[in-house]
Amino acid sequence: MAEDWLSQAISVGLAKLAALQLPGTPIDAPSAAACRAVWVEAITDGRRWVRERDVPRIEAAFLQLAKTAERWPAPAQFLRAIPDAPRAPELPPPPMSEAQLARVREMIQRAREALAR
Repeated sequence: MAEDWLSQAISVGLAKLAALQLPGTPIDAPSAAACRAVWVEAITDGRRWVRERDVPRIEAAFLQLAKTAERWPAPAQFLRAIPDAPRAPELPPPPMSEAQLARVREMIQRAREALAR
């Protein structure tokens, strides 16, 4: 079952699309509720959503659909429209151990000696 924030974000997006009155838009409250339930199930199946990361992405996907759809969209169109999640920043390489530093210093010293010859 979807979290409340996710269901709410999808509901708001679908309501905005419904305001456009595209062909295929659910025409009454029962069909809109059924449509919303199917969308939530389709969008959440096998996916992990994170509120802070995904609310802006969900809003962006619905905005993209509002700009481009000529008929009531399917969840697959939403999933194609959603922007990629931001990548986590890369971690710096771990610091060298003392043994590794000693080995590098030794290699540098050997290189200097070889160049000095």
